[in-house]
Amino acid sequence: MSKKRIVSCQQRRRGIVLGYVNIVVKNVVDLLYTPMLLSFVGRGVYGVFQTANSFGFSGAYVRYYMQRRAKGDEAGIRRLNGMYLLLYLGIDAIAITLGLLAATRVEAVFSGML
Repeated sequence: MSKKRIVSCQQRRRGIVLGYVNIVVKNVVDLLYTPMLLSFVGRGVYGVFQTANSFGFSGAYVRYYMQRRAKGDEAGIRRLNGMYLLLYLGIDAIAITLGLLAATRVEAVFSGML
């Protein structure tokens, strides 16, 4: 076997092992982190937090940030940060608008509940 092929096999094995380690660590962290987060912020805020993260923005951000960082692209990192800032500001504006609308119509929303 050539030296390149041996190195490639070793890298593949390491990648596989690291992939499984990543899965195990994520699960352990989730099992420890979730109860702590629930106790700190409460169920309602935790639900909002999980909903915001379910869109996949945080994982995508980390991926693109690390790609740009590996290339040494500081301008790209600034553009990425600006784009995510605008994205979250847009989501915040929508959430605030919907919250204000719900607050002004609270009696209509909850009048038939009790």
